Amino acid sequence: MSKDKNDEDYEIGFGKPPEQTRFKPGESGNPKGRPRRSRNMRTLLQEGLKSKVTIREGDKMRKVSKAEAIAMKLLADAAAGKPAAVAKVLEYASEIAAEEERHGGSTTLTETDKDILDRYIQAVRLRGENDGT
Repeated sequence: MSKDKNDEDYEIGFGKPPEQTRFKPGESGNPKGRPRRSRNMRTLLQEGLKSKVTIREGDKMRKVSKAEAIAMKLLADAAAGKPAAVAKVLEYASEIAAEEERHGGSTTLTETDKDILDRYIQAVRLRGENDGT
């Protein structure tokens, strides 16, 4: 056990480096590393989806998150019968049901419902492949 020159009571060892080798205040061990407050794509998307937009519902204006606006548009397109939107909504519904089932939660879809959804998704995909979309 060696002692630091400045303090006879300081014990040098694991997690206790000599004072002269420690980083100075404001100094980093990796000065060319990731800049502070830089964000990756995942963070940017999460923040962007949380940001608010104003939408019109009938004659009323309402602020919702972009994620909610996207979901509302997808559901409206599916309700209008657009095959790609219908397939995506049914795919999400199937994924949600499977996730609930994996985590022991109650699911609102019966086995028959799941079979119908799977067959419909396959039919829509086949129709899309035949249409060239």
